[in-house]
Amino acid sequence: MNYQKKFNTGVVEKLKNLISNDDSSIIKYYLNKNEFKYHFENNDFTVCDFYEIPRDLGNEMISTFKSNLNQKSNDFRKADFECAKLLYESIKITPKQASDIDFWSYLHHFDMYKYIHLRWNEIESPSKSSRETYINRHWLMTLSSQKHLINYPLTTLWWSIHLTIDDSMDDPYELSKIYFNNNRYRTVTFGGSSYVRHKEAILGILEFYKIHDIKETKENGDRISKFVNLLGGTKPLGFFKKEWFVKQLEMKFQDLCNPKELKLPFSNSQTFNEPLNRIQEKTNSKDEIVKYFNLSQDGNHKLTDLPANFTWSVPIYESFRNGFLLVCYNEEGNINKVTLKSILNKSRDLYKNGVYKTNTINNLLIDNDENKLIGICYTYKGNKYFKAHNISQLKENNDVIGLKGYQTVYDIYDKIEYKILPSECRDDLGNLYIKSFTAKGKSLKNKYYRENWGILNKYWPEIFI
Repeated sequence: MNYQKKFNTGVVEKLKNLISNDDSSIIKYYLNKNEFKYHFENNDFTVCDFYEIPRDLGNEMISTFKSNLNQKSNDFRKADFECAKLLYESIKITPKQASDIDFWSYLHHFDMYKYIHLRWNEIESPSKSSRETYINRHWLMTLSSQKHLINYPLTTLWWSIHLTIDDSMDDPYELSKIYFNNNRYRTVTFGGSSYVRHKEAILGILEFYKIHDIKETKENGDRISKFVNLLGGTKPLGFFKKEWFVKQLEMKFQDLCNPKELKLPFSNSQTFNEPLNRIQEKTNSKDEIVKYFNLSQDGNHKLTDLPANFTWSVPIYESFRNGFLLVCYNEEGNINKVTLKSILNKSRDLYKNGVYKTNTINNLLIDNDENKLIGICYTYKGNKYFKAHNISQLKENNDVIGLKGYQTVYDIYDKIEYKILPSECRDDLGNLYIKSFTAKGKSLKNKYYRENWGILNKYWPEIFI
């Protein structure tokens, strides 16, 4: 078998320059709908790292498009889906290979040339400027970011299937069909968003549409897209599965949901995450990691240059050197605050007694801003309660890591979770922000705090699952 041809680097730019210079001959070539007759040189081509695509695929695409196009209403949706499915199943490539714009540009001018003219057939516009733009948008690929790949003629088909095919379903293309049901959603609203590179996010949105039969309006699409973008600002979306996104959308957009399908937003089956080997997400790609602070449940702790095999392994960034560590316990809401400076000054290889008596650690949190809040969510008999305090109320205890710290919860509870929240949400939280540690939290079922829960959901959506 032969390897698939593609354009060499610089060929697309050469064609763009000819068009930009109003070369009448090159424009004439693109106006020919049957064949692109421009004379290429031998050194204009190279080969891909995969085998040739089916020789007759272009003709099959044309036949598939014609047989599925709704001629009366000029509705392209079913035709586009069927062509995308055919293209995806016929070209066996990886996502990395599917990002090769010189490969796709080659197909635009050869195998798929007639198909592109058939599907995007407005090149005969009399305006020179619009014709130049039209050619650049439909034949000459120069941008390879995900939001651009979702917009070019062939890559929009391949990537739309790749992002939505779900082999766990009886019909793997069920969500793909929903995705192709609204071209604006596919290429702009969802496809053009930063989270489009996270397949599980797209699958979650489409599953949400399917379960609750959401109407495909611009308003609904914009609301959902804006919300998922906000989630991406507070959470690493790549860590979550489709089901997590569905739950977030159900909690946020109960007005769009089918009541029969909607599960209670605060069900008794909810559980908090059990402690795992945690390495906190790096917040600044240019921020150097000074050391890792490692702590085991038995109290052993040490500093290392790389993550160690301890229960917790937390990076200390250069910008946090003068910050603090919060040792958050499962018992009594105990929080011990320790200066990172004192921890970084430790010189022995291994230390002991880093955990208070028989307490068990729930989480380790690091920050450098005492003006932020510590959010506390605890659950008792299936009901969740929340409150927030100023971190500055937790005074440092020098270098004594194994102290109890401050008791922040005086209610009976089964499980507890902690999260550092930005200082700017203090006013919006209203009475959910509390100065006294002895004060009770507010039930997440309390409708009086509906607006406050909406604010909190932007910063800590997981507790509403």
